[in-house]
Amino acid sequence: MFERTCKIYEVFTYKNEGDGEPFTRTTSTRKTDALKVARHYAPQYWRVEVNALYYNADDENDIFGADLVAAWENGKKTTK
Repeated sequence: MFERTCKIYEVFTYKNEGDGEPFTRTTSTRKTDALKVARHYAPQYWRVEVNALYYNADDENDIFGADLVAAWENGKKTTK
């Protein structure tokens, strides 16, 4: 059976290299907004990631998967 999916963009920030858990999480429905937030955070945090999160449109807790969109380490972009 076909399930309707939705996509949001998450911006995760990490304070230190040894941190396994994100320090902050910001979400956006627009990729450009998420990238703008990430570029703003990049000089302030050790690592910043933008992920596309795919989930069930009828149940937002039913996550199908995620893709890394962009990442920065020490203020420098590490993805293309």
